[in-house]
Amino acid sequence: MQKILSQLRSSYRCWIIALLAVFGILQANRVLSQTVSDYHQRADLLLENYLTKYWDGNYIRNTGEWTYIHGMDAVIDGAERTNKQKYHGLIETFYEAQDRRHGWLNDYYDDENWFVLTLIHAYDVTAEEKYLRKAEEIYKDILENAWDDSCCGETNGGLWWNKAKTQKATAANAGAVISGLQLYKRTNREEYRAFAKKVYDFWWTNMVDKTTYQVADHINTDGTKVWWKFTYNEGLMIGASMEMYNTFDKTSYLSYARNIAEFMVNNETVETAYGPVLSDGNSNQCSGDCWQFKAPGYKYLMKLYLQDKQKNLYQRVLKGSVDALWNLARNTENSVSVDWSGPVSSWLYNDQTQNAAAMAMSLFAKQNGPYPEPEAPEGQYEAENATIKGILLESNQPGYTGWGFVGGWNNHEQYIKFTVNNSTAGNKTVTLRYAAAAGDASRIILVNGAPATILNFPGTGGWNQFSTTSFTYNFPAGTSTIQVNHNANWLNLDHLMLSPVPFALLTADPTANLQVYPNPVQSGDKLNVTLQAEQPAEVDLQIVDIFGQKRLESKKQVQAGSNMLQMPLNGLSRGAYVLYIKQGNHIETKRIIVD
Repeated sequence: MQKILSQLRSSYRCWIIALLAVFGILQANRVLSQTVSDYHQRADLLLENYLTKYWDGNYIRNTGEWTYIHGMDAVIDGAERTNKQKYHGLIETFYEAQDRRHGWLNDYYDDENWFVLTLIHAYDVTAEEKYLRKAEEIYKDILENAWDDSCCGETNGGLWWNKAKTQKATAANAGAVISGLQLYKRTNREEYRAFAKKVYDFWWTNMVDKTTYQVADHINTDGTKVWWKFTYNEGLMIGASMEMYNTFDKTSYLSYARNIAEFMVNNETVETAYGPVLSDGNSNQCSGDCWQFKAPGYKYLMKLYLQDKQKNLYQRVLKGSVDALWNLARNTENSVSVDWSGPVSSWLYNDQTQNAAAMAMSLFAKQNGPYPEPEAPEGQYEAENATIKGILLESNQPGYTGWGFVGGWNNHEQYIKFTVNNSTAGNKTVTLRYAAAAGDASRIILVNGAPATILNFPGTGGWNQFSTTSFTYNFPAGTSTIQVNHNANWLNLDHLMLSPVPFALLTADPTANLQVYPNPVQSGDKLNVTLQAEQPAEVDLQIVDIFGQKRLESKKQVQAGSNMLQMPLNGLSRGAYVLYIKQGNHIETKRIIVD
């Protein structure tokens, strides 16, 4: 009887193993059928879950500066991958939030290094000089203060991990090689190249095992080397070796990167039905900042693969990692657990695991094909992709366009800033789609930093009930900003639409439309306004101060052709004002000075 039971158990095990093997084949085949568009969509969903779940209006919830800056880097990856169709304004959002909350120098040189790397990335994607200038300012602290020749034990040299001088770590040293050489390429400052080479030579000589090519995590002040196995350390040293290779054009550096990568893929991966997957362990083996480590590891293995595509093993790890994290470690809300090989967990995730997964998926999608053509109508700008201050990113109400909307908006310090483009100068209608369940609201509109109008948003009766309101503005050609500042009551904003004016009060020649004189004008005098109109209409003349407050108003009838109107300026003090001439949704503006 025992023999029969044993045979049955043996047969049962074989049957289960066979089923698992078939399941693995089916899973692998399903993965092979994924398109480039599928990976882009997955990258969007992971990043958008990170933003809606963890952005609290001013910073990422319950996180530190090191993890925050990796989140900013994931946002920049998203903007770059989508050709700025999405997330582009959030680069400035994250930058300004860090600037306000903590600033850019802290007690850890590895944090400062990641600030530098992320700001260089922001500069590359936006071409805004402020990011590069800030990166140089931070790197100056590393260059001038982090190197030390007096420690540790018989291994003297290298960069301190922190300003308390407790250890010297790969995080600070290999990272400073990458950022220094990237700064050198963008500024041509020789001091960056020389410093990076000095750091690399020391770390490669002293902190890499020349037999296994494992990279030490850090060295203590007594000279003890600590050999923790983390994808972060190998990833950074791969990245440093690649930067040295691309700067100095010596093949030995490429060989070093390959050797370290061999250690990584053979010792810091686990096998799954989707192939080998990067791993720093499960939640019991990997905690704290470790939850973030696979993102840099993945990033620099990807860089090596793009330089060295004959290494199919790299591709297997890169693809296996993103397929596994999507299929084995993701829950129904698109949150990803710390262990990319699974299992799916309802709690083993946070902002670190989420932005690490989003970054890996974004890099894989970007390197495998272009982002799909936009589906949004021309001239539509989603609020969730704009620059925001103090406002939430939400997707908890049906009926929105894009991937969400902005909400939690009832404070005078909060704003949304859109960057729009007009191929030609001229009048455009600006339409804002919104929900206002708390009743009528209003917002102050600034165009290119100057007051444009105070726009009313009539109540909609529910947060899932959307409506539109609009104004007209004469835009210059090229890039403009439209900033929407809080004025009164709660509001959710979905998107902004820029479109040609369907009916223009004024003639097609904007230079002949409107003239005011004298300008400057004396307080108490009359302002003369010459206005060209296409047909008879009633117009509303308003004088608004620099705070957006209406100071004077006069309604006038105009006839087709040229009209000369007068507006008394009684009670105005000296200063700058804006004259608004409104007819329906059409607005013309002139800046005036009261002397």
